[in-house]
Amino acid sequence: MRSPEPQDAAPQAPAVFVIRLEGEFDIADREPLIEAFATANSAGLVVIDLERVDYIDSTVLSCLVTLHRSTQQRGAELVLVGVNNHVHRLFEVTELHALFTIRESAKELTESRAGVRRLTIQGRSVN
Repeated sequence: MRSPEPQDAAPQAPAVFVIRLEGEFDIADREPLIEAFATANSAGLVVIDLERVDYIDSTVLSCLVTLHRSTQQRGAELVLVGVNNHVHRLFEVTELHALFTIRESAKELTESRAGVRRLTIQGRSVN
């Protein structure tokens, strides 16, 4: 009787991937955002922390909508947290607040889960 061949274990995808954005983001930041969002593509839950965001434009909204579609297509979940009043107003004006799940904080989403990965993206600073 042959014993089974050893198999290399594939790297485990994180259960939760938290991406924190800090500063101002616009069209100049499109590529770094797309790359960061693609990095999170294997997680079952993707959390975008906007608590330290001062400004986003329609380019960033488009990136978030694309991320939402990709998470939905693979049966994962996308949650936005820490959305300040200025950014929330933008979501309301564009009616995207109805598309996204928005929570106050990432703590309740991450505290009881194993395999949380975090990434911070720095935009331009407000001076």
